[in-house]
Amino acid sequence: MIAPEEEEPSFNIYPNPVSTVLTIETELEGTIIISNNLGQIIGEYTIEQFESFELDVSDFANGIYYCKFVGASNKVIATEQLEIIH
Repeated sequence: MIAPEEEEPSFNIYPNPVSTVLTIETELEGTIIISNNLGQIIGEYTIEQFESFELDVSDFANGIYYCKFVGASNKVIATEQLEIIH
């Protein structure tokens, strides 16, 4: 018998690159952590299940950031590179 494939939880960020408003969509609840390329945490945002969340990044400096999604069990679900260009 072949075991069914586990479906990856949905985690989408767009547009990327972004200049003003970043949209984050997920099917799970957890925390979004935005950090810069030095690993410094720029912001942490709580996400409810099945939510589309808009984040104003117009005050962030231009550069590469990392958007990490941590599930309710404190497990890292996904990490996406994010580029901010104004």
